[in-house]
Amino acid sequence: IGAGSYEPGVAVSSGVVSAGLVSGVTGGASVSGVLPAVVHKSLPAEVNDLKSFIEYAKGRKINWGSWALGSSSHIFAQRLNEKYGLSIEVVTYKGEAPMWQDMGAGSLQAAMGSPQAMNALLVKGDVRPIVAPSRVRYVKLPDVKTSQEQGFDDPAFTVRGWLALGAPKATPPEIVQKMSDLWVAAADSEPGKRMMDSFGLTEKPLNHQEVMKDYEYLKSVVIPLIVALGIKPE
Repeated sequence: IGAGSYEPGVAVSSGVVSAGLVSGVTGGASVSGVLPAVVHKSLPAEVNDLKSFIEYAKGRKINWGSWALGSSSHIFAQRLNEKYGLSIEVVTYKGEAPMWQDMGAGSLQAAMGSPQAMNALLVKGDVRPIVAPSRVRYVKLPDVKTSQEQGFDDPAFTVRGWLALGAPKATPPEIVQKMSDLWVAAADSEPGKRMMDSFGLTEKPLNHQEVMKDYEYLKSVVIPLIVALGIKPE
């Protein structure tokens, strides 16, 4: 998924970032949605937003779950360490399922991920959302403010990502544009609306021109954040 002709790039999928050589052109992309950060119920009730979490974490051992090495959750936690002198230990998993299992067991104090995967813990009250690290609030957790609304404007605290529709680079431009138009229009169809509602998505898909512009922005922002983790993009 990406742009150009075997040019270095970055593909972002559901907040998981991977860098590498990509080919092809993108027809359009659906925004991956909000990935809330949550804390375990064992933390004091007053830890209910990002500022109070930072204050609580100072001088304490905090295990923070990340569903993959170099994920947006990993980036988020590491930037908290760097900016606020914290000692959060990022625990890396292969996927969300084992991470949320450990969160439910109380071996993690904080984590970040998809609302669908953490839903059982939310319903039982085992976890408490503290921030929506995105450009918009999660529609099904309307009282949870975004990072920027809470006064945190560092790019690492606002997750950007999408799931892209790609085509081979030899695809004629008019076909790419047609694919793009259909992809965007599908969001307004009845099946599209049901799908977006089921995942709590409120941001409409990006068209071809928008996703290519955002692609370049993400390369400039995300790759340096990955490198700062000590991970070499390949």
